[in-house]
Amino acid sequence: MKERFVLLVTICIFIFLEGRSQRVMEFGIKPTEAAFLNFEANAAIGNKKTRYGILLSYRPSTQDSGRVNSGGSGAAGGYGHRYLNKLYKSYTIGFYQKTYVNKALDTYLEADVFYRNWRFKNKHASFQDVEGYNFQGLRTENVDVYCLKLLIGQTIFLTPATRKVRLYLDVYGGLGYRYQEETYETFDGYVNDDYYSYKKDKFNYRRITPQGGVKFGLMIFK
Repeated sequence: MKERFVLLVTICIFIFLEGRSQRVMEFGIKPTEAAFLNFEANAAIGNKKTRYGILLSYRPSTQDSGRVNSGGSGAAGGYGHRYLNKLYKSYTIGFYQKTYVNKALDTYLEADVFYRNWRFKNKHASFQDVEGYNFQGLRTENVDVYCLKLLIGQTIFLTPATRKVRLYLDVYGGLGYRYQEETYETFDGYVNDDYYSYKKDKFNYRRITPQGGVKFGLMIFK
């Protein structure tokens, strides 16, 4: 895992440095992510048609112990909805390519590749789902997520085209493919009503998911 993380960081730095001599820079944030306390930002360099950039995010933990909220259904009774789990903290690092495909330079295709980690360590937690999955005890959890997103979007400029510094809004949608590895450790507690002094569970999943959102930012034309 560490080797893949180092490789991803190296690629991000290389792409970022390659674009230093180009003519357009953009910086953006995703306000929809902030609703779940995930603070994500991106920076890219390129020309008017194509840009290469990096994306970073951080989500703090806001709960040291207690009951975990549930959402949805399916595997583990919806326990996979981590944005509802206040015990987790997470960070994300990745890179993306954005290419405008029309003469007006407002419709684009984008590919994002990123790594995200969710975790908490040695917290007293409990969970009870309507489908029967439950635990209670001292928990340590770690989830590694590797994701590729293919997006199509529209750029809406909020300031006149004559300005070198322009505010913009991106609206986008598409599909994402993700692979995730999950490790759950329970100490001196219960899983599905059975007591364990120590229990370790490991899972991995592959999923295709719909994607969509908005991004607000700043473009600088040199």
